[in-house]
Amino acid sequence: DQARQRQQVTATSLTAVRDALVSYSLMANTDPRPPGSLPCPAQNRAGQPAVNPATGACLRLQGLVPYRVLGLAEPLDGRGNPLWYAPAAAFTGNANPPVTRRNSSTPSTLTLKNNAANQVETMAFVLLAANEPLPGQQPITAPLAAASQFLEGANGVTNATAYDDLHDADHNDQILGMPLGQFWSTVEQRVLTEVQQTLQAYRL
Repeated sequence: DQARQRQQVTATSLTAVRDALVSYSLMANTDPRPPGSLPCPAQNRAGQPAVNPATGACLRLQGLVPYRVLGLAEPLDGRGNPLWYAPAAAFTGNANPPVTRRNSSTPSTLTLKNNAANQVETMAFVLLAANEPLPGQQPITAPLAAASQFLEGANGVTNATAYDDLHDADHNDQILGMPLGQFWSTVEQRVLTEVQQTLQAYRL
């Protein structure tokens, strides 16, 4: 049915952004931005990371997907809403002073509650689809005045660090998180491969 089709469109869009963010974190950089870095969220639908030019810090840690730096078209859910994005603060690539290294010991305070399993897991980043506006919420044309105008419950707290996948009559956010362990296993495998290639080239 139509609802199922919309849900599938949303799931596909969330997955595409997740994969693009992981690819971004793996790219070799010289700005400097070490492996494991993530972009700041965008403040509007133009899709550029919102960064304080004076400090290099993210203007907010919860906003829309910065799709321009990910090489994507604007990612939308099944209702045509732009997707939301929240990275762990310690992983944003615009820290000041610049961060020269990140690894699996880098702490994250970002969490996602899995209600089905009744457990909370630490995340590298979280992606959210607002889906159909509930009573009192804004349509997609509204500016990013407050997260609660688009998202529900814990997810609607401005610059939230604790997210919840609760889905009922009063909560319809669709969420995809990147668990911290999975994120770092991917990033560190890339680093180990690069080191191995460098050592092999040195031996030759």
